[in-house]
Amino acid sequence: MQQFSGATNQLYRHCLRLVNHVGGNSAKGKQLRKVVRIEFIKNKDETDEAKINGLKNNAVRALTNYLMMESSMKDQRLRDKANSFKTDALNSLKKGDEDTVSSTLIK
Repeated sequence: MQQFSGATNQLYRHCLRLVNHVGGNSAKGKQLRKVVRIEFIKNKDETDEAKINGLKNNAVRALTNYLMMESSMKDQRLRDKANSFKTDALNSLKKGDEDTVSSTLIK
């Protein structure tokens, strides 16, 4: 059985800390911990360096997205931008206009 590298172990711990911060001991927290654990265990035997780096990047991206979301809720300007983006995207989806949705996402 292949052991996780130090960086992978550290990333795993960071993910679990974030889950603790988000969900604590609630049912949501327990489920999130389970998801993190399953994802890391599912890929523990992966040997392809490119795929391992991709998986790590996905985990880092998830952590970053959460931190950005938390920051945007504290900053009025970012919160307004996020709400405006969400409203524009939802309105475009309701109209069924995929080109408008794509251009909204690219902005």
